[in-house]
Amino acid sequence: MTAARTLGLTLLLSLIGVAGIFWVAGANILTAFGALAQGAFGSRHAILDTLTRATPLMLTGAAVAVAFRAKLWSIGAEGQLFAGAIAGYGMVLLVPGPGWISIPLILVAGFIGGAAYAAIAAVLKVKRGVSEIVSTVMLNYIALLILSLLLLGGPWSDPGAAYEQTPPVPHASEFPVLVEHSHLHIGIFVALLACAAVHILITRTSLGYDIRAFGENPHAYAAKTGDPGRLIFKVMALSGGLAGLAGVGEVFGVHHRLLAGISPGYGYGYGYTGISLAILVRLNLGGIVIAAVLFGGIVSAAIKMQILAGVPSAASYLVQAIILLSFLLSAALMRRRHVV
Repeated sequence: MTAARTLGLTLLLSLIGVAGIFWVAGANILTAFGALAQGAFGSRHAILDTLTRATPLMLTGAAVAVAFRAKLWSIGAEGQLFAGAIAGYGMVLLVPGPGWISIPLILVAGFIGGAAYAAIAAVLKVKRGVSEIVSTVMLNYIALLILSLLLLGGPWSDPGAAYEQTPPVPHASEFPVLVEHSHLHIGIFVALLACAAVHILITRTSLGYDIRAFGENPHAYAAKTGDPGRLIFKVMALSGGLAGLAGVGEVFGVHHRLLAGISPGYGYGYGYTGISLAILVRLNLGGIVIAAVLFGGIVSAAIKMQILAGVPSAASYLVQAIILLSFLLSAALMRRRHVV
């Protein structure tokens, strides 16, 4: 009952908050809500675009859920996404085709790249006591700088391009699209399978039990096992690997080249949004899939809202923030009411 009331209050506060955004933007509120729905789910093209944008969010949301379940406050999914993308592109330079060989190797390389990058934060935490919050935030910027070095006149830059990007990947290494004339690619199956696998791991395996036990009481777990460092390393590596898969999906399924803009920039990237939606659904993997589709639809509808209602496209990210804040406020109010 409490969960249902929290959901209902979240919905009410979200509607009020989003309506306020539309009002401040000078738009007709009903027209803006109609444009939001139409742009997200109002046509075949809109649905396909929403699912395409939801794909990396499922993976980064799952990555965050794994780390947060163990009370490891990793903010590094964004950097791990870039690390996976870099590793995947490096693999395709080594093995350009055929696709039945290169695509599995790209996925493996992306996972390993993200996992290895996340492992840096794990080593710093275990060996030096460095907070994973600090290290992962710093590593996000380092990954972006490494990518810039590779692309801005670096060894992977496209000499004929005006942007920071590589030449196109070989056609044989592109992820097959599921629907013609769309960007919806096989990565969505990878994302769904990853969410299902993480759910099974957390709820049905001994490793999942250790993750939950460590998250509930890390001191008791350390006293029992004597070696929490190994678990921290496993959790961070798994989390980073999932985020790395999101990176290769964007490179080989959407953009077909490595570029600095594979994730929306500066606080709105897929890695940061994954944190928001994981918190929104309380780390529930099924909820992450649904929330990813919702958030993907909001971003997909940005242009439609601007054209039909005059709402700036950047407001789509503000809508996401309103939904998250509404949930946090609703949860706090319900908890306070329950305590009283």
